[in-house]
Amino acid sequence: MDETFINQPLFWPSVLLCLGIYVIMYVIRTIFESSWPALKTTFLWRELALPIGPILVGALFALLASKYPWPTLVVGSLSAKILYGSVCGICSGWIYGRFRAYLKALADKAPESRSL
Repeated sequence: MDETFINQPLFWPSVLLCLGIYVIMYVIRTIFESSWPALKTTFLWRELALPIGPILVGALFALLASKYPWPTLVVGSLSAKILYGSVCGICSGWIYGRFRAYLKALADKAPESRSL
């Protein structure tokens, strides 16, 4: 893997924001689906709420998180932060899958510890 991409200043804040949005959506989804089990099968939940949820969470995060280490490209503009948060929300599921695969690959490469 090309390590120069990982060292870019935009990379880690974006990954952390995407993972945070994924976790928030996971919690929201778990709470709602365990409270109302029939919700899982409704068209509005599957086709509207779940796809749009991460976008809205990202936009809401951009509105509320003033102390987040925003990239310099968006730091001066609220609309740019909202767009950035929304795009990170769209990418959050994909980033989670890639991050999980990356951690699994690291774990597979690590030497096994020997027990006595």
